[in-house]
Amino acid sequence: MMMSITDAKTHFNVNVFFSILDRILSSLQERFKGLQNFNDMFGFMYNMFTLTNEILLKSCKQLNSRLTDDSRNEFDIDASDLYEEIKTLKIYFESASTSEGSQQDPKFILEFIFQNQLLSTFPNISIALRHLLTLPVSVASGERSFSKLKIIKNYLRSTMLQDRLNDLSIIAIENDIMDSLNLEEFIRDFSAKKARKTIFV
Repeated sequence: MMMSITDAKTHFNVNVFFSILDRILSSLQERFKGLQNFNDMFGFMYNMFTLTNEILLKSCKQLNSRLTDDSRNEFDIDASDLYEEIKTLKIYFESASTSEGSQQDPKFILEFIFQNQLLSTFPNISIALRHLLTLPVSVASGERSFSKLKIIKNYLRSTMLQDRLNDLSIIAIENDIMDSLNLEEFIRDFSAKKARKTIFV
């Protein structure tokens, strides 16, 4: 029995279109859930100088609980100390000649602390900012790394050792740095070390 056009559309919608749509929605929800968790942890650090004391203290406590290892009873930061450091740093910025926009930039704040040797004065802020700035928001860089590995170690290179694989992977992944290097110097050094010609006097 031949399927009618209406039945074919229904079959396509149920078995193909809706299935693809469900996967897309599920992936988007999972991705935004990760971004929401990131925002819940570190979102206040993008405007920490403009928050009220109550919200700031609550955010510091929440970050402290997220960065605490309950199994070992260890924590990276102290909530009350972080709260006081942020208030002190706000006063410090108000007295210094820094623009208001740059004061809200976590990267600028961390560089400011290191450049002015204030690490011992603001240890909790520096730790929190380092967590924030080194936390990958997406997995795109990891996916690119695995894509490079697939290209480097194919079935023709199945016997490649780990050291060589690591070296080739770094060269492929960090190709921007590789392009800026002068390869002629490396070639000369390599040829000089591998030269077997001996001069007899």
